[in-house]
Amino acid sequence: MSYNTFGADRHNDLPKISTTCTDETLSPLVGNKSALYEADEVVSISDSFLCPSLSHQTETSFLYSILPQCDAEVASRIMNRIEHLANRDDAARLETMAFYTIAIRRLPAIMITLLLEMFVVGFIDLHRDTIVHHALIASFLPAISSVSTNIGLQSSTSTMRALATGHAPNTNPNTVFRFVFKELCSATFTALLCGVLIGVIGGLWDDNFRFGMVTGVSMIFSTMLAGILGTLAPFFFTKLRFDPALMAGPFETAFQDMTGMGIYLVIASIYL
Repeated sequence: MSYNTFGADRHNDLPKISTTCTDETLSPLVGNKSALYEADEVVSISDSFLCPSLSHQTETSFLYSILPQCDAEVASRIMNRIEHLANRDDAARLETMAFYTIAIRRLPAIMITLLLEMFVVGFIDLHRDTIVHHALIASFLPAISSVSTNIGLQSSTSTMRALATGHAPNTNPNTVFRFVFKELCSATFTALLCGVLIGVIGGLWDDNFRFGMVTGVSMIFSTMLAGILGTLAPFFFTKLRFDPALMAGPFETAFQDMTGMGIYLVIASIYL
């Protein structure tokens, strides 16, 4: 059992430890119940006075034996967090890599992103007639793409941070669902605000209420979808044992360009 997990500057009142370690056993050392002990001193006490119920406990059980309940729970969570970070220290691994190794690791995602963007080019070319008849669509395409992509990247970054710190274990379906639902609600709220705003701007700009409605609805759907994709991407790549920091961003951007611009052009071609 490792005791060096507890900081040397941590002091706690030593309570009654267990029925195995009686007050008579500890009285020569405890004396005043308000006496403070270092963690190493507590270990020495338990070893010297033959308290097998302490010396053979797990680290977490030992915490609950010698610390107040609230402190033991906090310390247990901290130890679990540290263990998770030690096992998933992607930043430390990247720090030891040469620049060309990092570039090679990033290239596959970038190349696939470039390939997916060609589908976006083809989709825009397919709807060139719609853009020619309503040239203002081309002016609002970057706005819809940029806002929805940023929403997706925010969701992706939030999820990656939760995965890295252990707040969202990828093996827990309930946690995954909770994160997806929470990000969907957040993206929906943001989408409604941005959709109404850009819809009003588009309608006033073109002096055409229908154009504003098409632009606003496209923004709402694009942003909601971006929140879902941005949240799911880190979980997906982590499950495949890829570094989500290298893969999630490029893929999310490419898919969001495809879906966001696709939604806008399809709705515009139907209603304009």
